[in-house]
Amino acid sequence: MIRKISIIVMALSVTAVSCTKLDEKLNGQLTESQVGGGGSGNTAALLNGIYDNIRGTFQDQAGVYALEEMTTDELIGPTRGGDWDDNGAWRVLHAHKFDADHIRVREVFAALGGVCYSATDLMRFNPTAQQKAEARMLRAFAEYMLLEGWGQVPYREPGES
Repeated sequence: MIRKISIIVMALSVTAVSCTKLDEKLNGQLTESQVGGGGSGNTAALLNGIYDNIRGTFQDQAGVYALEEMTTDELIGPTRGGDWDDNGAWRVLHAHKFDADHIRVREVFAALGGVCYSATDLMRFNPTAQQKAEARMLRAFAEYMLLEGWGQVPYREPGES
C-alpha cells in the first residue's frame, strides 16, 4: 500500500513540475548577422547548400528520375526479393496507382520546394550579382519542375516567413 502511494505521489510531482510555461525559441531561420551579406563566404555557403539539395534531387534514382521514368514503360522496377521492390513503391508508380501520400511523390515535392525556399531566402542576405543570378536560375529550374509535375508552384517573396 505504501509503495502504491509513493508511486502515485512521485507521478503527480513529476507531472506538476513538468507543466510549466515553455518559451520555445525556434532557430529555423537565419538572421542577417548570422549570414553577413555582400557576397561573403556565408552567402556562398548558402548557395552551395542549394546546389547540394538540387543535386541530390536529380542524381538519386529515387528522386525526379523515379517519377519521370518509373511511371512510363521505359523503366520497370525489378521484383526479385523483398528489398528490391521497396514494399511495392515502384509497382505503384509504374501502374499509376499512386496518390499525394506516396513516399517518392512527397519526397520529390518537398525537395524541390526546399530548393525554391532556400534560393528565395538567399536573396534577402544581399548576395553578389553572380550569386543572386545563380540562385534565381536554380529557383526557376525547381519551379519549372514543380509546375511540370504538379501544375502549380507555391511562391513567396524574399524575407517572408
